[in-house]
Amino acid sequence: MLLRVFHAPSASEAIARVAAELGEQAVIIATREDRTGVSVTAAAPDPGLDLDKLLRTDLPEPDTARIQDGLRWHETAPDLVQRLLAAVRAERWQDPVQALGQALQAVLPFGELTASNGVLMVVGPNGAGKSVTVAKLATALVLADRRPRVLSADGAKAGSLAQLADLLRPLQIQPSGLDPRAFVAGEGEGPLLVDSQGVNPFQSQEMMRLAELASAMRAELLLVLPAGLSAGEARDVAGNFAAIGCRRMVISRLDNARRLGGVLAAAEAGPALVAAGIGPVIGSGLKPLTAIGLARLLMSKAELGDGR
Repeated sequence: MLLRVFHAPSASEAIARVAAELGEQAVIIATREDRTGVSVTAAAPDPGLDLDKLLRTDLPEPDTARIQDGLRWHETAPDLVQRLLAAVRAERWQDPVQALGQALQAVLPFGELTASNGVLMVVGPNGAGKSVTVAKLATALVLADRRPRVLSADGAKAGSLAQLADLLRPLQIQPSGLDPRAFVAGEGEGPLLVDSQGVNPFQSQEMMRLAELASAMRAELLLVLPAGLSAGEARDVAGNFAAIGCRRMVISRLDNARRLGGVLAAAEAGPALVAAGIGPVIGSGLKPLTAIGLARLLMSKAELGDGR
């Protein structure tokens, strides 16, 4: 039984407060009048704690059906769906986003987008958004008081150096064309960003030339992969870049894709998810791509796509 005292200028006001706070089951025990108003003592049943429920040793099952529906909407590969659902059941989070986030963290590789004072070569298939990604990386470094040098290795594409220069002009950075014969690894100070030539990831000769250039420059490879690819295509592309030493990956055009099963398949192939590119505006930078953030995006897109 709960006992409460309510004070108000009048008895009707005090009784109204009793009803509002204790509900219809409240019982008036006593009333007392003084110069300041009326005090009403009321009692109500105490619901107490459901100790049996609170002390249960088991946990309710997470909402795997909702998560499964979301992953299938994104056309996630069936075997990956099953791996993620197994991780969801093991973690036993009740909130679907939290549960999926924990499962993604357990099953797929995630990392951070950092740039050392060495060489970072941005690579990817033709048209993936490498030059824009280089400019966004340069913007982040300038804002962190680490002004980078920028080289263009995309000599096969007409106007590539001029395009990169246009992107970097607001930063007052002038990119140079790369002459591999004259390049000296470690020359100068600060990070060195290299905008590489787009390659066909299914042409072994092109991939080997890229790997040889990266080795000669002692460069770390950063893959740029556009969102929206099918799961099978994304897995094959990312797997081929992983085979030549690519360990981290930026997902570009995330705002232009609805279904993200390809992003999950690419991460399953090896390179860790580190960041996402959203829009062509250089100042918007690259957004960290974390497991919980990706889970939130996956579930939100699936629910919007289903009209829920």
